[in-house]
Amino acid sequence: MSKPHPTQSRIAAPALIAALWVLSPALLHAQAPTPSPKAAPEDPGKSSSTIHLDIEAVTDIPISLGVNLALELPGGWRASSGVGVLPAGYVSLINAVVESIPDTYDEATGDLIEETLQQSLVWRTHVGWQSAWGIYFDAGYGLITLGGGTSTEAVLAALTGIDAPSTGGSTSDYDIASTLHMIDLEVGWKRVYQDRWTVRAALGFTGTLAASSTVKATFVPDRPAGQRLVAEFEDFVEDYLVDTYTSYVFSPVVTVAFGYRFF
Repeated sequence: MSKPHPTQSRIAAPALIAALWVLSPALLHAQAPTPSPKAAPEDPGKSSSTIHLDIEAVTDIPISLGVNLALELPGGWRASSGVGVLPAGYVSLINAVVESIPDTYDEATGDLIEETLQQSLVWRTHVGWQSAWGIYFDAGYGLITLGGGTSTEAVLAALTGIDAPSTGGSTSDYDIASTLHMIDLEVGWKRVYQDRWTVRAALGFTGTLAASSTVKATFVPDRPAGQRLVAEFEDFVEDYLVDTYTSYVFSPVVTVAFGYRFF
């Protein structure tokens, strides 16, 4: 077997070195481990894709004190519904707000409203949207009903400005009850702790869209003419109350709630 010519060896060695020098970056790049792609950072504004159900102890000052169920849906949508009572002190706050506005109603009318609405059942149902930061916007419907009280004929006559139909006396009393249909608007913030406990705070507004009242005498006049006058008086007081509710009963609302998340 013939040996390579010395001249050929001297030429081949530099050529091999040059080829390796040219190809080395490509070889190193091919051998280097490919870094694993990093997970894209989560968009803080992206809404949750899970469903949650919370129960809350809530106070909507000055509308109600009760409990609330809140459902959170994919896409940030939320719905809530709750029941409570309207304490007499909360009605006093509503009156304080309204009476502070010029050309509304006076303290005597406020006292009648407080007597009529205190301890009413309150039902509020809202729908809205919540961001990933916990800020939410709600709108909904509120119902105030089943409260009531008793007022004397003299007080009602003085408030409405019409003559009393009866001769007065301790038996000239009227039972009064009212129902209010309200619109609610709310902007709030909600946070979850340890995946179970919730805290929520909000500012809102509520106003009366429609109302109804019943005024019934606790006595029966002796004569038919007296019965007719009493019925007319009842109708007049009912209209007076409904007009007062729909014209003036509106208020800012401050909400504070603490809850537990079922899932």
